[in-house]
Amino acid sequence: MKSLGETELNVKNPQTGEEYAVNFVVVPNEFQCLLGLKTVQEMNLVTINSEKFIGKVEKDLGDLGEVKLKVDSNATPKALPARNIPIAIKEQVKTEIDTLVERGILEPVSEPTEWVNQMAVVRKSNGKIRICIDPQPLNKVLVRERYKLPTFDDILPELSQARIFTKLDVKEAFRPFWHVKLDSKSSQLTTMITPFGRFRWTRLPFGLSVSSEIFQRKLHEALNGLDGIFTIADDIIVAGCGESDEISKKDNETKREKLYKRCEEQNIMLNEEKTDMGKSIIFHGHEVTSEGILPDVSKVEAILKMKRPEDVTGIRRFCGLVQYMARFLPNLADTLEPLRNLTRKSTEWKWTEDCEQSFQSIKEQLTKAPVLAYFDSNKDIVVQVDSSKDGLGAVILQNGKPIEYASRSLTVSERKWAQIEKEALAVLYGLERFDQYTYGRKVVIQNDHKPLENILRKPLSQAPKRLQDILMKLFRYDFDFQFMKGTELVIADTLSRALIETREEQQSEVRPRILSVGIFDEFPDARIKEIQKATDEDNVLC
Repeated sequence: MKSLGETELNVKNPQTGEEYAVNFVVVPNEFQCLLGLKTVQEMNLVTINSEKFIGKVEKDLGDLGEVKLKVDSNATPKALPARNIPIAIKEQVKTEIDTLVERGILEPVSEPTEWVNQMAVVRKSNGKIRICIDPQPLNKVLVRERYKLPTFDDILPELSQARIFTKLDVKEAFRPFWHVKLDSKSSQLTTMITPFGRFRWTRLPFGLSVSSEIFQRKLHEALNGLDGIFTIADDIIVAGCGESDEISKKDNETKREKLYKRCEEQNIMLNEEKTDMGKSIIFHGHEVTSEGILPDVSKVEAILKMKRPEDVTGIRRFCGLVQYMARFLPNLADTLEPLRNLTRKSTEWKWTEDCEQSFQSIKEQLTKAPVLAYFDSNKDIVVQVDSSKDGLGAVILQNGKPIEYASRSLTVSERKWAQIEKEALAVLYGLERFDQYTYGRKVVIQNDHKPLENILRKPLSQAPKRLQDILMKLFRYDFDFQFMKGTELVIADTLSRALIETREEQQSEVRPRILSVGIFDEFPDARIKEIQKATDEDNVLC
């Protein structure tokens, strides 16, 4: 980009009202104005704490204390053989294991151990690999702590006076576990066999059925006593209170500083990229606002965008869904009558205005209380999933009440898959789509494809290649598969057929945040590479 020249302009910080003289380079394009690092630091818009906070945690992994894993006294130890690793990634796996040993997360084992677990290798979206333990036999005999975690309803009264909110996220789903040390005997339980020998985890590993519960307890204890700061799972919310937005914002900032200080003391890593602040935030499946609590629109999107039925079969399917939820819907018989009338043999198919009103009214009722329930971390979770020839459907339930609905279309290539592969994909979709609820706890998966029950029980090596990829991704979840007749799997079946059309590029496992679209089109490839190289060499940006 060739500059037209330079000019000095006065820039005002909207928060403090202070003005600064800033030198701008003028270029002939429609880019938004950019402020450099030096300028934003001088204006107190950004504070860099990389050496003080992030670097320290990355180095020593943090320390939330030591735990002891308990095993059922009647359990019989199992020693499993090592899994074969594809030659193409063998070197990558060896390098990753060496790195974990160097950091003190894994330790080589030479003496005999009663428990020998298998290793799971998961490929991340960036091409790198992640080493996990696959302790399926061990998980069955581990004794849970039954720690009472706070629920969303518990913190609602505390949020009634708040006007400004900040939501923070503990960095990455598996790395926080490493803040918790294992005692010697517990570490022996996690011995893992690999093609390169046996290794035991010295830190709480990703994959144990009790890891999430232990970590969440430790996190809650570490942040206990901080006023206006609440945790559910690995989400943290800071409530700023006051008579005005300005006072509330100041209160929020003060509480955040105390939180950051406590995190520094306890070596807790926060994902700064996922920090959200404002008068309205999405927290644990709800929209928290200064005016009150609202359902998250994305939870009911699959119902709101459901297309109207095009034939009698579609009407019967929709009526089946409604009947399943009948105990939560008032005046259902009268509302549903125009649609029921279309299913009668003596009635000619004709979608009237009354039919449209009935359809829209029922959809609206399905997305409001008392139909939708608040999620309770102390109640059992059921996820119903189903796959049709064109789409996937899923719903998460507690005590028979839906927490959230979801559906998506299959890609062109996925529609060519075998039905058992589609059903396995539906299981993965349901678990990943509701990850904030399903991760780290026991889940019951209900599906109407009986053969899938046997496939999920077989060793990974005996599954077809495409199913192996899906099963590998399922390792991060602790679930039991429950076969259910298709006539009983009403909600998921309806959602999979009345799916939301999605573009293939939107269905990637990684959901990037798009900051701006189209402004880089004028950059030549050489300049892009130059920027990337300069970014890699800059300590702060790294």
